[in-house]
Amino acid sequence: MSHAQALLVGSGDLDAKWLESLDLGPDDFCLGVDKGARRLLEAGMPLDLALGDFDSVTAEEKAWICSKAKQVVELPAMKDATDLEEALDYLLKMNWQGTIRCLGFLGGRLDHTLSMVWLGYEDRYREILEQLTFEDPYNSLGFLLPGDHQVDRQPDKKYLSFIGLGPVADLTLNQVVYTLDNYQMTTPRAFISNEFLPDVSTMTLSFTSGRLLVIQSRDAWR
Repeated sequence: MSHAQALLVGSGDLDAKWLESLDLGPDDFCLGVDKGARRLLEAGMPLDLALGDFDSVTAEEKAWICSKAKQVVELPAMKDATDLEEALDYLLKMNWQGTIRCLGFLGGRLDHTLSMVWLGYEDRYREILEQLTFEDPYNSLGFLLPGDHQVDRQPDKKYLSFIGLGPVADLTLNQVVYTLDNYQMTTPRAFISNEFLPDVSTMTLSFTSGRLLVIQSRDAWR
C-alpha cells in the first residue's frame, strides 16, 4: 500500500486549528466534500477535487471553490448515494492505493454518523475498507476484515474499543488490558473502553470471519 494519503474533508463538525495542523506530503490528495471544500481553502490547504451538490455553501462560496479547485465534480441534489459515497467511488475509480482519512464526518446528525458506520457492510468498498479511517481530535475509527492485525497506539488517545458489525468468529485480543482468546461473538457486541498495556505501543488481534470497527478515543474534556 502507498504511503500517500487521501484527505476527505466533509461538512460536519471539524476543529479548524486541528485541520490546519495536519502534515501533507507531495503525493497526498485533498478532496473537499461539499462545504469541506471551503474548509480546505480556508485552512490554506490544496484543493485537488471539490465534490458535492454544494447545498451547504452560498453561491459566492461555490464560485470561490470552483475558481480554486483543480477539479470540480458537481452532483445533483437528488441522488441515490451520499456525497461521501460518491467521493469514495471516485477514489475507487482512481485505484487509490494509500490511506483514506475522512475528517468532518463524525458528530452532528446521527443518521449521517450511522450511514458512515454502515459503509462497513458495503461489499463495493471492501477493497478500500481497511484503508479508511474517520477522525476528529478525540476519535479515530477504522474497519477490519478477517485476518491477523496489528494496531498502533495513537499517543493522544486513551481508550481502545472493538465493535462487531455482526457475528465475529475466533476473536483474539493481545497486549491490551482486557484480552480475548478465540471469542465467539454470535451477535454484534461492543467491547469498549479497553486500553493498551502500559509502555506498549502496539497490540495484535485476529479473527476468522465477520467485520470489526476499531476505535481509539479520548474524553473531550481532557
